[in-house]
Amino acid sequence: MNDVLTFDIGKTGCRVALWRNGIQVGMAEGPGAVGVADPDGVDQAVASTKQALDRLQTRCSLGDVGAVAVGLAGMASAPHRRVELLHRLEGQHRGVTVLVTSDAVLPHVGALAGNAGVVLAAGTGATALAVAADGHYCRVDGWGYLLGDAGSGYAIGRAGLEQALREHDGRGGSPGLMSRARERWPDLSTLPSSPPSSSRTAVSARPSKPPRRRSRQHWR
Repeated sequence: MNDVLTFDIGKTGCRVALWRNGIQVGMAEGPGAVGVADPDGVDQAVASTKQALDRLQTRCSLGDVGAVAVGLAGMASAPHRRVELLHRLEGQHRGVTVLVTSDAVLPHVGALAGNAGVVLAAGTGATALAVAADGHYCRVDGWGYLLGDAGSGYAIGRAGLEQALREHDGRGGSPGLMSRARERWPDLSTLPSSPPSSSRTAVSARPSKPPRRRSRQHWR
């Protein structure tokens, strides 16, 4: 059976997995992309897949790849970029079936294997996808950092920076968050002149120590 490559491209990172006979045999990570809806979103998405794949090939050998599946941020809101991205990826993976979809669809398929259920994908952005047994589906949020993505890494990071700046102004913010923000930006007054990207804001929301990994549960 041919190998299958799956790419999950978020705004903070890109994860690629190699599957052989239905079993994951390799994984690697690379930089993310700004989102396919951005002017250079397609270029960044293609570059992300290449860098992640290069790292994967240093860890394991690829067999005869028969399919490549790519899920990425922004695709649901910019379906007109799909054809361009598909052609670019087909150029990288000649003779291989390439599938492109939203980063909301990929985790749903991976977690529930096509069965009905709800999956919440929360990273730099956030979206929830529900699929019923009859095939009807509903997507909630995933509107990007300016209009939505409630509860995402970006939203949490921005809220923390807002509290840090409120404390800086003497408007009842958080002394602790102001102190942590100054570890990254010593002079907070310069922060508005160089607004952080979504990935940098999301990084500011990460805990200082990684949480203890728990067993994955599927809710149906």
